[in-house]
Amino acid sequence: MAQTSAAQTTTDTHRAQLEAARTELEGRLASLRSELQAVEEGDADVSFDEEGGEGSGVSVDRDRLVSLIATLEAQLNDTDASLAAVVAGTYGICESCGDPIPAERLEAVPNARLCVSCKAGGISGRRAS
Repeated sequence: MAQTSAAQTTTDTHRAQLEAARTELEGRLASLRSELQAVEEGDADVSFDEEGGEGSGVSVDRDRLVSLIATLEAQLNDTDASLAAVVAGTYGICESCGDPIPAERLEAVPNARLCVSCKAGGISGRRAS
């Protein structure tokens, strides 16, 4: 019974970490989207002439914001998938090879869906059997 209680505590801890991360990611995304909207609304006459090189600083800001938003959206998707895995009882299992993800990795990256080997493109075809 003590093991079940410890496992439930660990699951509750992971769920709380993931929910906190999700809230933070949503806040950061909203802020970046607002910033992007402001940049785009003030970007009516960006030129790509010789004086501007590859475009104005506004274009660079826009590209930077679009990239940051895409990265945060991917992190939010991973976080949502990890929360679903907690509910399904599969959290901490690598989605590629099916091996357990080490606790240290989950502590460092709570929304990790792959073990280090699979994330790094480790042994190809591990699931080929």
